[in-house]
Amino acid sequence: MKNNFLKNNSVYFILSILSSVLNAAFCIYFAFILKDLSDLALTQNFNDFTSFLKKLVLFMVLYIAIGVLQAIFYHKYVGNCMKNYKHLCLSQLFTNRLNLSYGENTGKFISYFTNNMDSIQSNYIEGLLTIISNVVIVLLGIIAMVYLNPIMTLGVLVLSLLPIVVSIIFSNVLASSEKDVSGNNQIFLDKIRDTFSGYSVIKSFGAEKEILHILGNDINHLEHSKINRGRNKDFIQVIIGFFSNISIIGTFIIGYVLICHNYVTLGTVIAFIQLLNYVLGPIDKISKGLAGLSSGKKMIEEITFDLEEHSDNTSLKNMDSIQKIQLKDLRFAYDEAPVLKDINYTFEKGKSYAIIGASGCGKTTLLNLLCGFSSEYEGNISLDQTEIKDLSPESKYKLFSLIQQNVMIFNTSIKNNITMWKEDISSEAIQNALSKTSLYSLVDEKGLDYLCGENGVNLSGGEKQRISFARALLQDSSVILVDEGTSALDKETADTLTSSLTTFKDKIVISVTHQLEENALTKYDEIIAIKDGSIMEHGSFEELVQKKGYFWALYNI
Repeated sequence: MKNNFLKNNSVYFILSILSSVLNAAFCIYFAFILKDLSDLALTQNFNDFTSFLKKLVLFMVLYIAIGVLQAIFYHKYVGNCMKNYKHLCLSQLFTNRLNLSYGENTGKFISYFTNNMDSIQSNYIEGLLTIISNVVIVLLGIIAMVYLNPIMTLGVLVLSLLPIVVSIIFSNVLASSEKDVSGNNQIFLDKIRDTFSGYSVIKSFGAEKEILHILGNDINHLEHSKINRGRNKDFIQVIIGFFSNISIIGTFIIGYVLICHNYVTLGTVIAFIQLLNYVLGPIDKISKGLAGLSSGKKMIEEITFDLEEHSDNTSLKNMDSIQKIQLKDLRFAYDEAPVLKDINYTFEKGKSYAIIGASGCGKTTLLNLLCGFSSEYEGNISLDQTEIKDLSPESKYKLFSLIQQNVMIFNTSIKNNITMWKEDISSEAIQNALSKTSLYSLVDEKGLDYLCGENGVNLSGGEKQRISFARALLQDSSVILVDEGTSALDKETADTLTSSLTTFKDKIVISVTHQLEENALTKYDEIIAIKDGSIMEHGSFEELVQKKGYFWALYNI
């Protein structure tokens, strides 16, 4: 994925490097300007000074021009890098990942596209350019020193090692402080996120005092680690500053000795001082840049790893439609706790099924497994003799439409929420979906272009669920899975939608429901009663009522 940074961006990369080299050369040349100015001050030659001023004006004009060009090329290159990389990551996310909703830490992926992208930009992309430009400055600085006086260069380079060695010695201390701050900051952010998410619960149970105590401790740990980091950073800077001053004073002493023996001029010594800054400063930036580059590289590798499915997709099968779903000895467990136990059942095309049972009996888990959200089960889930594990992700999404209780509504129009931005859906198909989901009144009142707001804030719960039904109908999948999809609807609308779903003869309709009403249940071809992860009984409403078994007990609660 790292190669994608240079996609259609090589020219700006080369121009950024060339402008950095030119800028470095101008910075080094500034030391020679100081040398000439100092020597002119001693000679007091006005004619030479006038010529010097002309060269100085030309230098400043060129320096500003190079600086402007470098800024243009630099930001264009960095911007193109991030644009390419973000596009690639999003493409990988939707192409390679099976899902992010079943047992997946989605917060990690949100961090990838926010904080981590900023870190990659500063540490890897900008860091690489920083390292290159500073390496050039150091090399040109050393060459300039050798050109001015090789003997003095040797002494200055030895002195310049002092602050570099100190920086290396104390680098682990500063890295440890940074790690402590990062860890404590992450803990605090996690607690704050939980606090805002559960704000109403905290208020309802009067747990404000306890939460404030917990957050207070986290704040103390965070700020204490920041104090330690700041103290360590300032201490190291003092030490480095001390040895940097020793280097400067030592350079002056060496220069004084050489001036006394007529080996150099005062201007040369001043130039060396300026060049020393172009050696010490860039070397410090290079060491920090290399650490950042390594960090950015690891982050890129982590993102690349997590955006891939890590499976051999070349052997997976594709299917356009299915006739039946067969479950054989299906078992599933969370952390070794059994949820589904030896499920054996066959769902057939043209039939509708209602799955009922007490909360926590495994109904939703069964739907998630049918969607292919997890492959960590035992037994078999066969789609027309094809194991669902052997099916490509694209086929799974095409074959199954899932209608959930908590509907995801995007901050866009009703039409886009129904069609999912697909332009090839005909007006007739949209009107048919509106009719079957009782959305006509909403559309007549507000129009198809009405903005739903963030997560459907401008809609009622029932309106959001009807939109999810219309969305599923337009997808035209072979299987429609409903997980409490009518819970927010009034009885009349719920009955209308149930009637629409149970009349499809070209689909398999499987609905999880807690609403045990005769008018709704009689519309399904079969009812499946689950208890503690096992199918206790199944059959039509009339058959189960006559049995007076588990279903009868639930129905009459």
